[in-house]
Amino acid sequence: MVVGINVELKFDGALALSRKKFNDTLKQEYEEIGLTWHKKHRPRHFTLDGARRYGYAKRSRGYNRSKKRQFGHTLPLVKTGKSRARATQISRIKPTRTNVSVSVPVRTFNFRPANSNVNMRKEFSTIARDEVQVYERQFKRNVERKLQGFRAPKQRIK
Repeated sequence: MVVGINVELKFDGALALSRKKFNDTLKQEYEEIGLTWHKKHRPRHFTLDGARRYGYAKRSRGYNRSKKRQFGHTLPLVKTGKSRARATQISRIKPTRTNVSVSVPVRTFNFRPANSNVNMRKEFSTIARDEVQVYERQFKRNVERKLQGFRAPKQRIK
């Protein structure tokens, strides 16, 4: 299962930097964003607050009751806990110059219950708007800091 994150960035001014170094800088920052998502925001998906925050579909009363009786909890995206444990492992963070994809080895989220509007894959890969703003600020701040040393000197035209 893959979670994709994309940030829009605009530059003004000239950079005394090769395209490869520029793209490498962007890739490094997207990798940092992928790690931030994995460490900070991924665990929220397995909480009741996360279910409200990311707009998870309501589970039926019967499902919640039997889950509470069998497993002792009603946490979203968690039944036995195997999927949550697998989600803590990163199989791959793949940054490009335009976005980052975080692959999480949780196959069970791909299955959809019959006669239900629950889509666990979509729920798990949802990113809240305030998180996107955090990623954008982090990305812009870090890229600008790294590119400060590569600004082309201003030249006067006579």
